[in-house]
Amino acid sequence: MCWKMPVTLFDLPAELWLMIKSYLEPWDLRTIVCLYLADSRFVVLYDWEEDPDKFWKLACWHNGIGQFPTDVDQDEGEPSWLGIALECIQSCGFCRHPYCGEALLKHNREHIQENEDYVEECSAMTFDEGPYTDANLTPNPVLSNVRFRPSTEFRQETYPLEEDAYLHRSDDLDCDVSERAYIGEHPIAARSFATATPISVILLLGVVTEDLPDEYALELERPVTVYDVLAMIRKSLDKRLPATDVANHLEFHWRCAEWNGWDVANASENLRTTRDVLSVCPIRSLELVELTISFSLR
Repeated sequence: MCWKMPVTLFDLPAELWLMIKSYLEPWDLRTIVCLYLADSRFVVLYDWEEDPDKFWKLACWHNGIGQFPTDVDQDEGEPSWLGIALECIQSCGFCRHPYCGEALLKHNREHIQENEDYVEECSAMTFDEGPYTDANLTPNPVLSNVRFRPSTEFRQETYPLEEDAYLHRSDDLDCDVSERAYIGEHPIAARSFATATPISVILLLGVVTEDLPDEYALELERPVTVYDVLAMIRKSLDKRLPATDVANHLEFHWRCAEWNGWDVANASENLRTTRDVLSVCPIRSLELVELTISFSLR
């Protein structure tokens, strides 16, 4: 009896590989990256693009994926969009967290398609010309589902943003330390555009204090990402808060103190910085008002 081995993708002729590639939508980043990594022949097909870097940049754009501040190549002036695409899919393309992986890519794609009339490909709204009142400027849901390490952990060691901010599930606010999904391990979440329609200018309103230092204003030549907003928040997390600001905050969020069994004296003693406040009263939602993002705490 003669046994025949089953035919696999890798047994197909190059012509069929090219046909498969031509049928893939440019926004199907996960499939494209998986094929790119599957065999060197697919690498050749994608490297044959007229402008390979533009191809990968556009693929990232369609998925709402942007740059980190450190991505820009000093010589070329542009990041490696292939590298960004590979990093995202290899690290968390199949992540099952509701605010990462394919779930977030799908969310990002839908908003990019929804708002494509308000912004050119691979760019961001600058608000200096043309109507934009109908554009969807809803903050990315990742921003409403991020927490920072409590002050008790920072007293022993300092951490970069990538190991400080972490994702949590809306139905599991107090996850175990070992189960924290730090954004450094979830580049899809960190690189996602901060708003449904990408914008390049933003002013962040204070979380607890009304003080607005200069570092709360951000103006970039690229779309603002989740990472950018978290970096802005983090700049003032460990600054000492005026007692009056803490008192004003507790007036509207006393339940957060009660959940911890605190009276007024305990609350005043334990809530000295914005990081302290967020550890017991996490960000519940963010709203975009004109060019500012304001916070709503639990």
